[in-house]
Amino acid sequence: MLPAGNTVTEDMPRLSIIIATWQAAATLEHCLKSIIDQDFKDWELLIADGASTDGTVDLIGNYQRYIAWWQSDKDEGIYDAWNQALPHARGDYACFLGADDAWADSGALARIFAAIGDQQYDLVTSSGLFLDSTTGKSLTFGSAWDYDRIGRRTVVC
Repeated sequence: MLPAGNTVTEDMPRLSIIIATWQAAATLEHCLKSIIDQDFKDWELLIADGASTDGTVDLIGNYQRYIAWWQSDKDEGIYDAWNQALPHARGDYACFLGADDAWADSGALARIFAAIGDQQYDLVTSSGLFLDSTTGKSLTFGSAWDYDRIGRRTVVC
């Protein structure tokens, strides 16, 4: 089901948000709330859970009305989980989140899609903010796409 304010139509959503989870009961709700609270509502949510036993599946059930597709089954890790969800995505764009990720504020997606406008891109990137909950320190990372800077462990937001 789609978020409140959205209606189910044959039209594809602008964004498919795909979350991989495993034993994520401690962090998933914050992630889900950051999605649901977005001002931009033209999204669908897909969750691939790796057969969690810690309450993650119950939490997913509590948010069922916001979720277009989900499963809880063994997988080979985060990338396998994302790949299992991807065929179910209908959006113009796909965004992959970890269960401990969250949007910076309720206007994050609106700003991204305002910048995209009516254009079509193969890749949209942004910056990210890493917060260390134990030290309180933060690190901003990511920048405009630069093909020459691609490394083996490139992080793309």
